[in-house]
Amino acid sequence: MSSVIAMDPIARPTPPASQPGTPPAEIDRSVLVRAVELQGQQKTAEAEHLFRLYLGVYPNDPIALYSLCVILLQRRDIKQALSLLDHGTRAAPDFAPLWAAKASAQQALGLKDDALKSYDQALAIKPDFTEVLVNSGALLREMHQHTAALERFNRVLQINPNYETALGNCAILLTEFKRSEQAIAMFERLLAINPKYDYGLGLLAYERLHICDWRDFDDTARRINEGVQAGRPTCKSLGYMAISDSAADHQTCARTFAKRFAPSTEPLWTGERYRHKKIRLAYVSPDLREHPVGHLMAAIFEKHDKNRFETIAISLGPNDNSRLRERMLNSFDHFIDARQMGSRQIAELMHKMEVDVAVDLAGYTSDSRTDVFAHRPAPAHINYLGYPGTMGVDYMDYIIADRHVIPPEHQQFYDEKVLYVPDAYLPTAGGIEIAERTPTRAECSLPEQGVVFCSFNHDYKISPHVFAVWMRLLLKTPGSVLWLMSRNEVSQRNLRASAQAAGVDPQRLVFANRVPRVEDHLARYRQADIFLDTHPYNAHTTAADALMSGLPVVTYMGGAFPARVAGSLLHTVGLSDLITHTLDDYEAVALRLAHHPAELAEVKSRLARNRAAAPLFDTEEICRHLESIYTSVWRETQLNSRPPLADALNALAEDFSADGAEADLQRGNLQKAEMLCRQKLEQEPQHRGALKLLGDVATGIGAHDFAARYYASALATLPDTPARSSSLNALIQQAQAQAQAPAAQALTQPAADKYLLIKAWGFGFWSDLDHVAGELLLAELTGRTPVVHWGSNSLFRDADTDNAFTSFFTPVSATTVDDLAREDLSFFPGKWNAKNLHQEDLNKWEGDGARLSGLYALRRPENVVVSDFHTKVNDLLPWIPEGHALHGLDRAQLYRHLFTKYLHLQPHLQAHIDQQAKAVLAGRHWLAVHVRGSDKVREMSHLEAVNQAYWSSIDQILMVNPVLNIFLLTDSEQVVTQFKARYGDKVLTLDAQRSTDQTGVHYAGHSGTVLGEQVILDAWLAARCDFFLGNGGSNVSVGIRHLKDWRPGTFFLIGPDFLGERNLTLHNW
Repeated sequence: MSSVIAMDPIARPTPPASQPGTPPAEIDRSVLVRAVELQGQQKTAEAEHLFRLYLGVYPNDPIALYSLCVILLQRRDIKQALSLLDHGTRAAPDFAPLWAAKASAQQALGLKDDALKSYDQALAIKPDFTEVLVNSGALLREMHQHTAALERFNRVLQINPNYETALGNCAILLTEFKRSEQAIAMFERLLAINPKYDYGLGLLAYERLHICDWRDFDDTARRINEGVQAGRPTCKSLGYMAISDSAADHQTCARTFAKRFAPSTEPLWTGERYRHKKIRLAYVSPDLREHPVGHLMAAIFEKHDKNRFETIAISLGPNDNSRLRERMLNSFDHFIDARQMGSRQIAELMHKMEVDVAVDLAGYTSDSRTDVFAHRPAPAHINYLGYPGTMGVDYMDYIIADRHVIPPEHQQFYDEKVLYVPDAYLPTAGGIEIAERTPTRAECSLPEQGVVFCSFNHDYKISPHVFAVWMRLLLKTPGSVLWLMSRNEVSQRNLRASAQAAGVDPQRLVFANRVPRVEDHLARYRQADIFLDTHPYNAHTTAADALMSGLPVVTYMGGAFPARVAGSLLHTVGLSDLITHTLDDYEAVALRLAHHPAELAEVKSRLARNRAAAPLFDTEEICRHLESIYTSVWRETQLNSRPPLADALNALAEDFSADGAEADLQRGNLQKAEMLCRQKLEQEPQHRGALKLLGDVATGIGAHDFAARYYASALATLPDTPARSSSLNALIQQAQAQAQAPAAQALTQPAADKYLLIKAWGFGFWSDLDHVAGELLLAELTGRTPVVHWGSNSLFRDADTDNAFTSFFTPVSATTVDDLAREDLSFFPGKWNAKNLHQEDLNKWEGDGARLSGLYALRRPENVVVSDFHTKVNDLLPWIPEGHALHGLDRAQLYRHLFTKYLHLQPHLQAHIDQQAKAVLAGRHWLAVHVRGSDKVREMSHLEAVNQAYWSSIDQILMVNPVLNIFLLTDSEQVVTQFKARYGDKVLTLDAQRSTDQTGVHYAGHSGTVLGEQVILDAWLAARCDFFLGNGGSNVSVGIRHLKDWRPGTFFLIGPDFLGERNLTLHNW
């Protein structure tokens, strides 16, 4: 049973009336007495002052030392406290409270062994020191020395039989020793003393369920529900899952329980961005051993792509030396046995290892360490698999699920952002071959004839209402038996008694014994006929085992996550007809199968057929889906890790010196300073600070002609103040002189040895194309020969592809990346050289040469400029010089120019588009509609509202043009379903990879080349349509605008065109 044992505060001693010695008159014993009084009144600052004053005269006084250290410990000044306590225990070795406080400080620093020795020293001095007995008992339990811990709590009860903390801890330890009846008696005694004891009622109910003791079940459940709904600490969240089927109440319960795991005031990860060749993925779990979670995850660990992920195991549980443990030791790059480490130590180690994504496989289950995540050890935290519900904390960022266990309308009941896998979220025990030999019925203690109902669930999942259904099934099915897997004799006794009370022969309950090998355990499922699920806590691993073994599962699918898991599995294997939604229907389906052997045989046959191809049993595919989620989360942290800086323009002074923005310039963040200035000038066109700062930016990039212009504009805003005008005049003259220098003018002129290498941005297809367009504009402004090379970081390449760009488009020039690998050429930024041009994501986000957009390359003298950071056409538009051929064109005209001049499809793609246009579009009029789903919701929190706005827009267009058909472009299967339901045969979609969750299809492990071709086909066909409607926040929609000259009134966007907006997020550093 999961528990965090409370620690008691150590009592504050009362100072004696006098002490030997001859103190100065002004510092006498009354100072200490007054300090203790102030401390008792919570006036800690005044008390601390007096304690320090007193210790200045009496440095060895144990009461003053102890009392001061209590203040220091309360404010988490642990190291100073420990230093004083070291001195105190040397000066007054017989004063027990000092040893007790020293133990508390050592424990806070993770020094468990030292803390236990200090507690023992305190008890040697004062054997009946109850607070120390309680606290050391809690420490021993944390150190997995449960017998010793129980002994200490029992010592407390010998001193004070009604000591609540000791009663509660004793009872919890008894549950871990499987001494349930004693634990229940102790919980009942505790509640008799204090009916409101935190979580007491829930602990009692949960332990009763463990032995199928259903006394007062309904009344207890009602009281627990009322307490949870009121926000009282009535039941721990894991136990509550066996009592309630309300997702909303589960969230309330989790949030209440989570209060004991408050986020650290000193988080370890504070926004830094890591630069790793592989994503560092850590799994944190106490169950990396013979355990249901271990069985489900072992094959996933083994199948991770080690070229993309560096895997780390943080093991919190025991080493059972099992075959499963051995598999895990061999599957991880790093396996850390952290059982004896403190939570802060574990978090610090994870932070030191620079974990990118940390997955909690335990949640609030037994021996979990939620407080590891409270210290924020990694940029992204994910709740997955081990705990079927929200954790109710803001530092758990995501939860992985499927659309059956967490329907979209239930997302409101989860504090994490829900990430969907396309099939069942629960993996199956891959890598295990079920034993060929099936044990006989006699070997399983089953009758040779008759229906075998089976439920190998844990005892605590069996509710009295479901058991009543099982008894009715036995009564209505002569010769049938119920095959259970009860863990202890007490629960077997209680179950048999309940059966007899229901009129069923207790001998018709057959209890399976444990077998050493899981392969043999799975084989015996073949002797069962029907698996009966539990409610409100379904079978999870057990249901997956049953289905894998060929045994149909009948489930009652409820409202909360734990009650929906078996239904998710059944949907995935094509047996949704075995999912029911009431107890009556559950009973009816099970009874029908039991009484109709032919129907049962058909279900088993269907399961056998479906099992071969069902994604539920394809561990490789499940692993790829998980990796897609991890990659997507990692990319999101890469974009958003560094916390936003304060708006630089808030510090711009009214005078032109703009001292508040100089720091950005000095740090070299010219792009951010430039964007902020233009943003300010849109609000106040004559803001002289912004104009002057733009001149400084232009000077910083070597664009002296622009610098002179901006300084002159700043000068024009000033009153006639000679001192100020002379200063600006000097800047203007200096900029004009530098602009006229021959070397400066040569920087914008074409030359044979000037090149611009445009690398892949590494995100969506149209995002990469937009990056290419911005850099092609840079090439035209600087007279450089462009070379586009999409290397290994492109999501639209296959393993054997060198340059993914040329899979789709003809080269933009005759020069290749290999032509640039020459030692006689110079390179900008300096991180590049002739030997590393094929390397990807080199210091892209942090380090030398990081985050350099095209702005920095407008006036560079080097032969080769390498661009790997996103640049929009809009970012460079203000820097087009007067007199240039492109000067005066607006953004749309620039895009059309660049697309027409450079982006020419490969002949086979162009031919395929022409063929498809003739086959599917010819002879009819079309409205092309592009709708985003899947991962776009992470960029646009209002995506759902945007998508809802499509309906009225489409209806208006069709009202005016009723002959139009709809050519739908979308990455979401859900959107396809919605459109076909609303517009029927008017809707045309092409065969393409689409997502059923929030994972972008480009992160889902499909062929990159195929995905790119599908994107191109959709977009270029959309450009053949008469009208277009899209999302202004999508690269795809705004990109289609540039594929042709749309007639006025035929191209529409919902929301502003984001290509005209500034992306400050990329430049916050």
